[in-house]
Amino acid sequence: MNIGYESFKRKNVKLKKYYLLIDVCNILCSHKIIMACVTTQVPRHTVAILGGGIAGLSAAYYINRKYGPSVRPVIFEASGRSGGWVQSFKNDNSLFEVGPRTIRPAGVPGMSTLDLIEEIGLDGNINYVPADHPSAKTRFIHLNGRLVRLPMELATLWKTVEPFDRPVSQTLLKEIFIPRKKVEDDSLHGFVSRRFGQRIADTVIDPLVRGVCAGDARKISAKFIFGPGPLGIEQKYGSVVLGGTLMTILRRQHPDPHENFPNLKEIGTSTLATTARSEGWSVWTLEAGLESFPVKLKEKLTEAGVAIHENSSVKSIIFDEGRQSSEVEYLDSKTNTLNKLECSHVISAIPSLNLASILENSKPNLSSISRNLRTIGSADVTVTNLKYPGNVLELQAFGFLVPSIEKELEGLLGVVFNTCSFPQGEDTILTVMSQGIDIDTIDKHIRNILGLKDPSVVDVRLLSNCIPQYTVGHYERVENLRKLIQESKLPLTLIGASYDGVSVNDCVFSGRKASEYLPLDSIRSG
Repeated sequence: MNIGYESFKRKNVKLKKYYLLIDVCNILCSHKIIMACVTTQVPRHTVAILGGGIAGLSAAYYINRKYGPSVRPVIFEASGRSGGWVQSFKNDNSLFEVGPRTIRPAGVPGMSTLDLIEEIGLDGNINYVPADHPSAKTRFIHLNGRLVRLPMELATLWKTVEPFDRPVSQTLLKEIFIPRKKVEDDSLHGFVSRRFGQRIADTVIDPLVRGVCAGDARKISAKFIFGPGPLGIEQKYGSVVLGGTLMTILRRQHPDPHENFPNLKEIGTSTLATTARSEGWSVWTLEAGLESFPVKLKEKLTEAGVAIHENSSVKSIIFDEGRQSSEVEYLDSKTNTLNKLECSHVISAIPSLNLASILENSKPNLSSISRNLRTIGSADVTVTNLKYPGNVLELQAFGFLVPSIEKELEGLLGVVFNTCSFPQGEDTILTVMSQGIDIDTIDKHIRNILGLKDPSVVDVRLLSNCIPQYTVGHYERVENLRKLIQESKLPLTLIGASYDGVSVNDCVFSGRKASEYLPLDSIRSG
């Protein structure tokens, strides 16, 4: 204690009532508590993030990392848990996944996800499948009442093998002479059947689309699986084979959609990403299940002081006339109270249909944007996890898919052989994806196709509107949506599976992009 101050107190008894307050302040200052409060930066902007799935959590994480205390992200999640469709659970001492079960380390988004996994400290929990593993090299389709292995070896190009009706090399040669069809977009089935024949479209593309997005290849955009490359090559060169070969000879590449991303060269430089590339990982997962990814992100955000309001559904957004701020109205279902948050910007990481409902209750009138949002539909999928005691599956493969031409298996999309990729003791675990069929029908199909019966664990879950459907013209619709938002000067950013890709990598990267291009004035990186 300062000696001069003690002398001052004895001489000025009339000020005694203030001394206690001064003494408390001195104690606080000695513990640097007051100094910490003084130097804590008050947020200059608040960003409301609708949705606590993997995209929303990623956006909040990257915003907090980039801007620090200058920008305060606030997450609103309607359900009682964060993580969205990334959900794992244990039953009978075995691990099961409800949503995605593996992630591919592919492209810029794939490398970015691995960088993030290392950054948040989950790199020691990785399990991966190498490229030479049976589950990476072997895939089946169900055709004409039996499982048919899809040919993946180069040698099969020159001979007729199932499920094809001619050598693939012959199909590729014929493609050179097929005239182009001038289109902005085409269905996957339409594009492939036109360029490479209906057999390939029916037996490869159709089941692939059913397995990836539970969709109809005759409706899904060719740009969804292939990107703009093959369609663009056809439009420019007439032939995909000829154009692709010419581009290879001239060392021309398709435009990289991420080439202008800030600090692009830094992506994929983590030890984990470098290892995945050098060792040729096919897919990877996490030891405790993929849900440990969003759980860890939530933990990091909570440590950083980011507010995550679960059981809180956004009901409306009021954009002011100058579009400089917004007011988000949300319902806390636990207390049944309506609350409001003023913010500088809104990031929507919820399904497009959910956002459309919110905007229809918002001000000003945003009916044109809502109508466009409603053009992006989604599909329901039933996920059935089955556990069989013992190593009872003879096939070593990723699994099998079912083409839509297999009418006797209507409703069955595919089956994943989980424990072929990631063993769990001596047990056999399968995941069945289906639409509109019950467990008895599923059990009958598994008995007939794989010879497995009497599972010890049966877990059936209907995932409603879980996979957005990128139908023909999707990318143009999304581009138009963002143009409408820009022209309306709305402080609103669209991210997540409804727009730029349905994979975990796509969703995580969309959150990262939102942080990089956040249109807030006068903020500096933290």
